[in-house]
Parts: sequence; structure tokens; C-alpha cells
Amino acid sequence: MSRTTVHNTPCLRLATSAATASPMSRPAPAAAADYTVRHLLGNWDSQPLILSVLNSFPFDFLVRLRNNGTHLSDYIVYQVPVPSISTWGAAPAWGRVPFRNWVLSRVLELTYTSADLRSFGAEVDCDRDPYEWNEVRRAQLRAELDAAFFHLYGIERDDVDYIMETFPIVKRKDLAAHGQYRTKRMILEIYDAMAEAEATGVPYASPFDEAGKQ
Repeated sequence: MSRTTVHNTPCLRLATSAATASPMSRPAPAAAADYTVRHLLGNWDSQPLILSVLNSFPFDFLVRLRNNGTHLSDYIVYQVPVPSISTWGAAPAWGRVPFRNWVLSRVLELTYTSADLRSFGAEVDCDRDPYEWNEVRRAQLRAELDAAFFHLYGIERDDVDYIMETFPIVKRKDLAAHGQYRTKRMILEIYDAMAEAEATGVPYASPFDEAGKQ
């Protein structure tokens, strides 16, 4: 019997709590699953990028607009717009490197945090040890991704403000931990910085070292 390589694939399901009803996405081995889980198959090069979209606030909001249950059916997935990754080879108007490279560096750092995920790192040609789990840095990287996707979806600032208010659990946890809706504040600040970069032609620069140099 010949041996085949089982790749990780983006795995998408809806949270079972009616209070959240948010999609959850993660890399998972390609395997049989029930109808509450969606394996998204395709070229491996694009799959980490797909994961970044599926875990973003704008995608979450768009799913909740179309779904009133606690399971994510195929026909709902087909309705939700996802930016075409084939266009990510160019630098965004607010940046200076290809968008796919900018996104991939952040997805890798946010995802590859355990030795259990070495196969995932190998799939994207990452031969380093897993990244350290740094809450401050992770919050910044996630906010950058969300702000970038709000721009990519063409969502105006006032609408970003409104959309972020539709995540009461995120807001409540932020208020308890930080005394403010930190997630929304960070996303809006970065959204504004990217808009200014687009207007002035001066590329957006992340405040964090390696990620900010890209």
C-alpha cells in the first residue's frame, strides 16, 4: 500500500452557542467530518491566507448577517464574500510588500505557537522553532489583520465602528480586562493609520520589529 501525505486544511465551523454564533477556523488534518464542520480544500499555498480571512471580524460579521442558527451550512458558506487571494500578489495601497507576504507572516506567528504544529510550519517553509506566545504582540498582529481586511472589504470607518459594537462578548471581556474596548480601539487606530498611509503614500509601519519591517 502506498503512503500518502495528509495535509492540514482550513477547518470551519460555527460556535455552538447561540449567544455568539461566530465562525471558528483552524488548520486540521484532512479527514471525514460531520455536517457542522467544513473542510476547505485547495492549493496549500493559499490555505493559511484563507484562514486569516475566516478568522477576521469582517468575515464573522458577514456570516452572522446570513445565519440565524448554530450550525454553518454549505449554502451559507457559499453566500459569504471572501476576497480573491489571486489578487494578493500586489502591495496594498497602504503598504510596500505583497499583501500575501504581509498577511502570511502574521498568520504564521499567530498560528505556529506549539511543537504540535511543526507540520503546519513546514508546509509554509518555516524551519524555525514555534513562536513565543506574547499576548501584547498577538493583540497587535490580530488588530493589524482585522484593520487590513476591513480595508480590503472596502468597509468605511463608521461602519467598522458599528460592526465592532456587534461583538458584545469581546467588548465585555475587554472592559473587564483593560477598562476599555481595547480590541475596537486598536483596530480603528490601525485602520486610520493605513488610511493615512494610503493618502500620503508613506507605507504603514507596524510598531513591532520583524512584522513592522515588512
